Amino acid sequence: MKKIVTLLLFFITITIVSQQKVLKELTLTASDKLIEIETLGLDDVVIETSKNNTLQVLLIDENAIPLNVDVKKVNNTIQLSFKKIEGAFQKEIFRKYITKRLERARVLLKIPINKDLVVYGRTIGVKSKSYKGNLEVYIEKGNVYLGKIYNETSVKLFLGNVFANVDKNVSLSLKTRKGKIMIDDKEIAKKPYKKTTKGAKKLTFDSVNANIFITTK
Repeated sequence: MKKIVTLLLFFITITIVSQQKVLKELTLTASDKLIEIETLGLDDVVIETSKNNTLQVLLIDENAIPLNVDVKKVNNTIQLSFKKIEGAFQKEIFRKYITKRLERARVLLKIPINKDLVVYGRTIGVKSKSYKGNLEVYIEKGNVYLGKIYNETSVKLFLGNVFANVDKNVSLSLKTRKGKIMIDDKEIAKKPYKKTTKGAKKLTFDSVNANIFITTK
């Protein structure tokens, strides 16, 4: 019993130690139009619209080896990436007992309105809380939740699911080779599917195996 209690305390200690939050903020100017995020090392990205001109990057990290937020400004492009901190303390016993359940990192982005955001990644979950700017997502695998479409939105992935809410003013260009195109719970037999409107809102979806679920109600 004593060994069990000791082991439980050890796991609790690891959990507390391995959790960290890193917040970085950057005030954007009118010329800072494009934000690029490389999601390698992350499990999830959540995108919100900021109420001011400040770009906020909140990293919630539960990795044994913590990540750092790397922010670069190249011309008028803000580049975000996440790298393991060199020299971070890690004992052999950590590698023995830490489970995959604890090796997680997610990021909350708050982005000023009408900025262009591009997300790159491999296996990643992306959730846009109806971001009010142009959004492009290029990943290999994952689930993408777009919320309500306000501007030009484009998603390209190999495998996964995409969910979006659109109104009658959103143009649609939906293409998947082996996946399903569902609009209001009805499968579209003819692929690719296109609908053109006069508005500036547009949703583009391109995939081999992924499914897309559109809600218009």
